[in-house]
Formats: sequence, structure tokens, C-alpha cells
Amino acid sequence: MVRYFFVLFMVVLSGASNARDFSGKTFFKSQPVQTSFGCDFFDTAPEEHVVKSDFFKDIKCNVSGLYRCSGQENKLGAYFGIHEDSNEISIGARVEDYDIFNQKIIYYDPDSGFASPLVRGLFKLRPREVIRGMAFSFRKWLGAFYCDLAFTAAHTEHSWQLEIDDAVIDPVSGLHAISFLQGGVKTSNQNKLLYATIQDVIPSNGYEILGVVITAGSDCSLDRGGVVGIFGEFLAPAANDKYHDELFSPVVGNVGHMGIGIGFRGMVPLISAETFTMGTFSVVKATRFFEKKEKRLTGVAFVTQVGEASENWGHYALAKKTTDTVYDPAINLVGPQELTVRPGEECLLQVGAFFEGKAGVFSASYRGWLRGDEELMLQGQPSRALLYNRVLADGTFAIKPDLESCRVQSAVTHSIMAEASIYLAGGMGNVHVGAGYEFASGNAALDNLSVSAGLSMMF
Repeated sequence: MVRYFFVLFMVVLSGASNARDFSGKTFFKSQPVQTSFGCDFFDTAPEEHVVKSDFFKDIKCNVSGLYRCSGQENKLGAYFGIHEDSNEISIGARVEDYDIFNQKIIYYDPDSGFASPLVRGLFKLRPREVIRGMAFSFRKWLGAFYCDLAFTAAHTEHSWQLEIDDAVIDPVSGLHAISFLQGGVKTSNQNKLLYATIQDVIPSNGYEILGVVITAGSDCSLDRGGVVGIFGEFLAPAANDKYHDELFSPVVGNVGHMGIGIGFRGMVPLISAETFTMGTFSVVKATRFFEKKEKRLTGVAFVTQVGEASENWGHYALAKKTTDTVYDPAINLVGPQELTVRPGEECLLQVGAFFEGKAGVFSASYRGWLRGDEELMLQGQPSRALLYNRVLADGTFAIKPDLESCRVQSAVTHSIMAEASIYLAGGMGNVHVGAGYEFASGNAALDNLSVSAGLSMMF
């Protein structure tokens, strides 16, 4: 059974790994915090008990410390910028020389005697996410059946580290291009940017996460010591609110969305001797999440007589009512919206090999993780019947939210992991350490380096 799921997963993974176009997206979502399935994942109930109570027999307790840190420069050029293979975007005063014409960001009325400010710059986004936490789990065996209760509590910090090169300061205003993106600039005929501002480094922009997973399953023995089994999961993650005014609001995992999953696992010893055992193991799991209401900053769609149009960095396009004289950033006219969100289904495959001796066990494995496209539905329909004029554009336009700009599309990551456990005297438990590197392919997820260490005790 596991073999057929392995083949199916590899077919889906190969198609989903193709590069996606994330330009113009305004919502970032990193992959969930996951622990390794290596080494002691296939433990069985202990043969000797250190407690006499039937209730506390066949119990395993584990506590682990977790740390995950992303790289500072990743594949975000296509996600935020104009060029698919670049992590940079330029802003300047000549349309033909820069990705974004600066009059889309700041506009001076020629009648007032001020021309467009002389500003330009090359922007680089270097995102970084750090997670520190603890994981606790309790397992109870009931013959061939088992039940797990696992908690993951962590603190997450993220920053975007917006850098600028080749910056020119306007001699009249004393401002440079990054000032306008920070949203605080206001002129006589332009209101300041209220939403979608880019903050440089936000050390206080951390939040707590709590993941609760209940797992129940059953294993059966195969010839030569092999094991195969099926298990089900119920996920109930939670966190504090993560909506902020800055443009890019990341989410850890599927925080706040409950889900159910089903999986298969197997372990096959290949070489068995008196002092050691070598073999392989595999896990396949699929998870579906339930919908939940969230507040998100959408994009901006401009409705014309020939259809709808949305463009990269459309938040900074200026617009005004036809009867007004003051320009507003287009995002101010739309603002954050209440959405019903259903995360995409997630699939996971892990295959690996292990070496077990009298002192402990070592395993090395590969894990592929796939998340499908997200489903969004707008709660209520904002009334945007008024028409607007846009800077540097002819004609009038209606404005409405653009959900595609904040939709989390499919993502694929690949992980290489290793884990080692040292058995405690008497077989009462083990001390374990693990490390892994997760890299993204053709999507906007972050590359991550993760480590863990902990203690397991069996009764």
C-alpha cells in the first residue's frame, strides 16, 4: 500500500515543482513547523515496565527543543518584483529605465510648481524568519494500537530587511525612494499611504504559535521484523492575530485552521545481525484543512470598459475620485478585507534508511512536502461604485479588491534530514538529536535550516 502512495506522490510532486509566477502577490506563507519521522518513530511498547500501574504502562514521553532559521536571500524576485529570476526591483524617474515609475508612488501637481521628485533606487528584499520552541508528546500503546498527543509551542520572528542601492535623495524634499514606500510621505495633493507599507526591520513583529496534534494508529508485523501501519491525525493549531499594516504578512503553517489527515507508514529490515540491524522506512500522509475567516490585505483591481486589470505593485498606483483634487494610494480606497480562507491540501512523503546498534540508532531521510492552491471567498461586497482617475492613465476606472494578490498558491519543498538516538541504560529511553535542511523549488516558500534535541522516556 505504501508503495502505491509513493508512486502517486512522486507523480504529483513532479508536476507541482514547476516554477509558478508569484509576481504581484502580497501575502507570504511559510511551510509549517514539522518534526522528523526518523529513528524512534517506529518504536513499540517496551517489554519491561518500570511502573506497576496498568494505566501508566506502555507510555512514552518526549520533550524536544526546536530551532528553525531561514536564509536571508531567497527566490522572491518573482514573488514581489517584476523579473522572474531577480530579487531586486528598481524605482526611478524614467519609465523606460526602471521597473516602477516613481510618479506611481509620489505625484506632485505641476500646477503647484513642483515637478516629480528626483528619486531612484534599487531595492532588495532579504526576508528572514526565526522560530524557537519546544515540542512535547505522549504516546500510549494498547496492544497493536497507539495514540499520540503532541504539542508544539514556539515564538516566531520575521523581518524583511529592505535594502536600497544607488539611492538618490531629492534636493528639494530631502527624501529618497524608500521614504515613499514607508508610507509616511504626504504632499498637497496626495494622502499618505495607510496600508501596504514596507517596514525595514520589525524586531517586535513576533507572535506565538501553538500546535496540537492527536494521532491514532495501528501497526501490524511483517516477516523478518518488518512493520506496516495506518494512522489518522486531527490538527488544532492556534496563534495570536498576525495581521499587520505592513505589506508582507507571513503565516507559520496553517495557524488557526483545523484539519484532519490520514497516513501510511512502513519499516523493513534489510540486514539483521547479532549486533546491528539495517533497513529502510517510509511515511506517506495527506492533510485537509477546514475554512476559517481571516483579515487580509488584498490587491487592487482596476475595472475598465474592456475588462479588469491588476498590475505588479498596484498598491502604489495613485487614484482619486473624479470630483476630488487629492490623490490617494489605490490600496487606501480598498483597504483590508474579511475573507473566508481554506488552505490547500498538504501531502508529505518521507523515505529513509536506518542503522541500529546496541548503543543507539542513526537515520537519514528525504522528505517532500506539497501544499495545494488556497481557496478564498470575499465576505460581503465592498461598494466601489464611484469612478476614479489614475495618475499617468487616460480614462476613468472602478476599483475593487483583487483576491489573486493575496492568495497563497501551491508550494513544494524538499528536505534532507539526519537524526541520531543514544539509548539510555536499561532501555528506559533515549537522547536524540536531529538536523535538516529544507529548500524550496519553484515557489515562494523559504529555505530553512532546522535543528532539534530532546529526551524520550518509556515506562
